[in-house]
Amino acid sequence: MWELAEDLGALIVFAEHRYEPLSHPALCGTQRCFAYCTTAQAIADWVTIIAALRRKHKVRAPVVAFGGSYGGMLAGWLRMKYPEVVDGVIAASAPIWQLAGTVQRETLDMPAVAISKGVSAAGGATDRCRDNLKAAWPLLQEAGRTAAGLRLLSRSVKACSPLHDARA
Repeated sequence: MWELAEDLGALIVFAEHRYEPLSHPALCGTQRCFAYCTTAQAIADWVTIIAALRRKHKVRAPVVAFGGSYGGMLAGWLRMKYPEVVDGVIAASAPIWQLAGTVQRETLDMPAVAISKGVSAAGGATDRCRDNLKAAWPLLQEAGRTAAGLRLLSRSVKACSPLHDARA
């Protein structure tokens, strides 16, 4: 990508997803919570960045978003939601429709399996990461079945408003 960008005279911009890893906004007068850390908000941030760059450079240059795994998912969603802003996407290993562990085993597809590998030794992480996520998922589902569990989950993730449904 570096060589291609240089050959084409392109600008490469890496924008950090809010809350990841160093962007933790301090919002005056609001509770610090992850309600400000959604994929929709991250994508909207990038649309704002693209618009600012276009104003700064006074040109409507084509934009190609790219990413792998979660970054690829975001790039794909960016193109789907804002086709008038993003001209193309290179999304590698990006299962934009589901993640392993969030669907029943019988319906688990290969992209979801690929994401599962990404949080294991096969993907460069440790198997402990994968095992922790697999162990936590049914516990989260169980907690989400009761009002007390939903309150616990709401506090644990610092939700700005209480969760009313574990699937929401």
